[in-house]
Amino acid sequence: MRRPRSGAGRSQFANHALTQVMGEGGCATPTSKRRRCAKVVGVSAAHRFSEPSVLIISGPIASGKSTVAQALAADSRVTGANTVVIDLDRMYMMLDDGPVMNDAEVSRLARRATAALIDHYILDGLDLIIAEGDFWTPGQRDEFTCRLTSGVAPVFVTLRVSVEEALRRVQSDPSRRLSRIPEVLRRSHAEFDAAASVAGDVTIDSTSLSITEVAARIRSVLDRLHSARTSGDQPLFRDVDCVQIPVPVWQPDLRSIAMRSAIS
Repeated sequence: MRRPRSGAGRSQFANHALTQVMGEGGCATPTSKRRRCAKVVGVSAAHRFSEPSVLIISGPIASGKSTVAQALAADSRVTGANTVVIDLDRMYMMLDDGPVMNDAEVSRLARRATAALIDHYILDGLDLIIAEGDFWTPGQRDEFTCRLTSGVAPVFVTLRVSVEEALRRVQSDPSRRLSRIPEVLRRSHAEFDAAASVAGDVTIDSTSLSITEVAARIRSVLDRLHSARTSGDQPLFRDVDCVQIPVPVWQPDLRSIAMRSAIS
C-alpha cells in the first residue's frame, strides 16, 4: 500500500492502517493459534542478533513523559541508534480528534495500535522504541501488552511529580489545553494516585529533577539491561520473522458444491 504524502489522504492512510493492525476480538498470547502468521519477505532470523529496547514511559500530567522521551531519543540518535518515539495521545487523535480524550474504547484501540506499531518497528530493525502515555493501571497495561507479538519485553518507567510542581509546569507551557485548568490537573493526579501500582516498574520522582537527570537514570537502567542481554545473545525470532495479522478463515459453500456435483 502506497503511503499518501500529505493532507486528508495521509489521515485516511493512518486510519486504514489502524484497522489493519488492530483486528477484532480479545487478548491473545503470542503463541495463539487463533491468528495466522504472515511472513515478512526479506527479513530473516539473522537480521538482528540482539534485542532492541522497548521503553514505555507513563505518569500523570506534567510528570515529564513527552520531554523525557524526546531527550532520550535525541541522545540515542547521537550515538547512531535508530530510535522512534510513539505518543499515545497522537494515536488517540488519529481515531478521535475531539478536545477531550476520555473515551475508554478509543483509548483501548490506541493502545492496541501502539503495540502493533512497536512490533513493526522491531521487525524493521530499530534499536530503541519509546512509547509514552497513560499505561497506569493493570487494565490499561493489559490492553497494550496483550497485543505485543514480537517477544521483546518492554521496560516500564513510571514518572511521578507533585501536584504543585505539575501546576507550575503546565502554566508555563502554552501548548497545553485542558491540563492547564487546575481542577482538571488535580483530578487527573488523584486518579493516578488511586490506581493500583504495577509491580516491576522503574519509578522516578521528577519533582526536583531536571530532564537531563531523569533521562540519565532511565538510560542507566536500559544500559544495565542491555549488558545483561548481550552476555548471551540469541536471534530475536527463532523460526520466522512475522507479523501476526488476523486472516479470515475460508469456509466452503457446501450447498454450491453439492449442486455442481448433481449437475455433473
